[in-house]
Amino acid sequence: MSQPLQVSPSSSDDVRDQYVAAGWCGNVKMGAICGLDGSVWAVSPELKITPEEMSWDQYVSKQLVESGNVKMGAICGLDGSVWAVSPELKITPEEVKTITTHFGSDHFSINGLMLSGERYVYLGGDEGTLRGKKGKKFVHMTKTNTALIIGISEEPGQPGPCACTVEALGDYLKGLNY
Repeated sequence: MSQPLQVSPSSSDDVRDQYVAAGWCGNVKMGAICGLDGSVWAVSPELKITPEEMSWDQYVSKQLVESGNVKMGAICGLDGSVWAVSPELKITPEEVKTITTHFGSDHFSINGLMLSGERYVYLGGDEGTLRGKKGKKFVHMTKTNTALIIGISEEPGQPGPCACTVEALGDYLKGLNY
């Protein structure tokens, strides 16, 4: 059995282009190889992808919101930086830093979760997840190695599908060492 072709930013353009042209084992008609930083390493001629299209914003809009399970979302750094956020969600770096600093503590049981200027009642959590509710809205957060994934849903939606969507993206990013 042959070894799979290893593709990275340091691979030659020829190797990356061959990998795209080969269709990843012949099952893909067109595709692209992109870095999580937005760099485009190789792309099928038929597929018009720009670095702007491969950004953290796409993870929020495509993976979280377009799932139908999350109404608003964000991806933030554990240092409090906001990498991408739904336009209607007005979170601040201070709110994110407070959340990441107190993950796994009883801070939220006493103070609730502050997000986008609103206080959510803390429903529970552990070292990797937090859950909260405010009126008809509920929030689910998961922490990766370097990021905080936030999903907010609203009734009549249910918290379970929101949680699954947020945690699936978190698991994916953990698999990529994010």
